[in-house]
Amino acid sequence: MIISRAKSGFFIIGGSAILFGLDVFLTDETAMQITMLAPVQNFLFFVSIVMLIGGIYLIVSSKPCPACGEKVHRKDLDCKYCGWIFKIPRRPLLERK
Repeated sequence: MIISRAKSGFFIIGGSAILFGLDVFLTDETAMQITMLAPVQNFLFFVSIVMLIGGIYLIVSSKPCPACGEKVHRKDLDCKYCGWIFKIPRRPLLERK
């Protein structure tokens, strides 16, 4: 089973929200534990931000296939799910001569 780019992007964004929630939950401790958990909290925060950016990239950089509706990368020439062939790229007018 192949997961489309948009679905994986949404899963990554969901995982980012969970990590960010865990980071917020860890700040609800006493002052002593906060100082000990500061590196972990910073790491979770940065990982959640990177995952959020990656998920948004996967969603924005995909286009729907006209035949099956699955999301594929914008640069793909054919759909990896159903085999639909997108518009064949043509050479510019200057190179045709």
